[in-house]
Amino acid sequence: MGPGEPRCAAAGTRRHGERARSAAACAKPAAALATGKKLFYQQIDIDMEQAYQLASQVITDNMLGDDALEGAVAFVEKRQPRWNRK
Repeated sequence: MGPGEPRCAAAGTRRHGERARSAAACAKPAAALATGKKLFYQQIDIDMEQAYQLASQVITDNMLGDDALEGAVAFVEKRQPRWNRK
């Protein structure tokens, strides 16, 4: 689902949309998904400024990892990424 796309689905297509989003999420590096989930829960009990600072640090750390480099290289080479899965 891209930006600006409606979040509702036509009758009979909901499951297809759920499966597509699920498959897209599963194609991401497991470590990045775990980091994002952890960040989400850490931000619940802190104020907005602290949440932005924490998110900035976590995103920066994530972008310096091996999977970020692999994603960029795979994009340039027009191939599916081979995630480290750690």
